[in-house]
Amino acid sequence: MLPDETTRLLKYLNDALAAAQEVHINTVGLSEGSYFFNNIKWIVERGIEIISEALKRANTINENLDQEITGLAKIYAARNKIAH
Repeated sequence: MLPDETTRLLKYLNDALAAAQEVHINTVGLSEGSYFFNNIKWIVERGIEIISEALKRANTINENLDQEITGLAKIYAARNKIAH
């Protein structure tokens, strides 16, 4: 793998991790009665879209990513279901 590819791969993986952390931070502890509960759906959907897109781009660089990340195909499928 070329140095530029490694940099891009790490960026994509970092983007996916940051999106997952953002979903977790913004949804943990929220209950159905809370003021922000209606935003949970949007936060989670957007997070899944970002995670999926970042992992898809990372997979173009490292084609073995699907062997390293369990359920990668399910992540792509969830994104496709949300987007369409």
